[in-house]
Amino acid sequence: MVEDEVYGEDILAVVEDLVANNDLKYVHRFLSEIGLVSESEIYEQHQFRRFVFVECDNDEIYSQEERQVINSINDLWIFPDHFLRTQKSRIACRMFYINLEQVSNYLYTAVAVMKIVNKASNCFNMFLFRLPEGFSFGAKKYDNDSDDDCTMSFPPLFSTISEELFWIQPSANFIDFYLQYIAIIEKRPYEEWDDYENKLARKRGYQNSYIEAIREIGHILNEEVENEVTRYISSFNEIPDDAAQEFKESLTAFVHSLKFEKHESVNTLEMLFDAEEVERLSIEAYNKTIITNSNENTSEDKKIHDLVSECNDNPEELIKKLKKMRGL
Repeated sequence: MVEDEVYGEDILAVVEDLVANNDLKYVHRFLSEIGLVSESEIYEQHQFRRFVFVECDNDEIYSQEERQVINSINDLWIFPDHFLRTQKSRIACRMFYINLEQVSNYLYTAVAVMKIVNKASNCFNMFLFRLPEGFSFGAKKYDNDSDDDCTMSFPPLFSTISEELFWIQPSANFIDFYLQYIAIIEKRPYEEWDDYENKLARKRGYQNSYIEAIREIGHILNEEVENEVTRYISSFNEIPDDAAQEFKESLTAFVHSLKFEKHESVNTLEMLFDAEEVERLSIEAYNKTIITNSNENTSEDKKIHDLVSECNDNPEELIKKLKKMRGL
């Protein structure tokens, strides 16, 4: 355990300690600081092979490729589950820490590990990976109609993403948390650089006049501003667009190419999640339709709303009818 006084530090200082140290106490401190685990929780070390084959669903079938990945990973660290509510149930959220720093084909391995864990563990699984080029967050995604069932953050954006996760509004509602978490870890630098003014500013480079203005303000206010000057200068030496795009393309390729055998049994938690999310979106869309199109014909949103009301207690039937309505 980390001493109590380390909690509450500046998040970027905690990130620096995490990067500089390979001790698990710094992983624990970091995850508790950004609110993904409790500072009082005790993490446990597990053999990956034992976790998959003994501690999880023994009825699962694993392909030769999956077994090769399982045998290539020695240990992982697991934090205790915490539960967030849906309208009709609770979903267990579980955090995994896995060190892939010595793995050459780390992106393939990370995606494979997430898919295997998602297959073995019926939770909302979150991941923190230590990689050769830094740290990355990962997560299970709820998308039953495609192979897009997991995602990862871009390692060079780890500090930025950590800050954003730190400021997530606390919520006991699973969907609120899930949507925020996925949106943040899928953040990509080129999404910010699409703006013409941002591209122009990056092309011009940093401006000495701006640095002088910052220092003058610091002198007037008697405040230390060199950290801000350093941050401003380094922002022009960050990740090029092609590196981020290459990461996105490689990640997408691995996520869709690793078509491991999936559990054939019904995942009730995923069904509840899907049904609740459909209901929320349909009600929001229907209410918007009423306000903006009160005199128009019934829209698809109204049909979805009626369907939700009709199948309110049967999420499996709701999903089937929605797929049929959309020709899936």
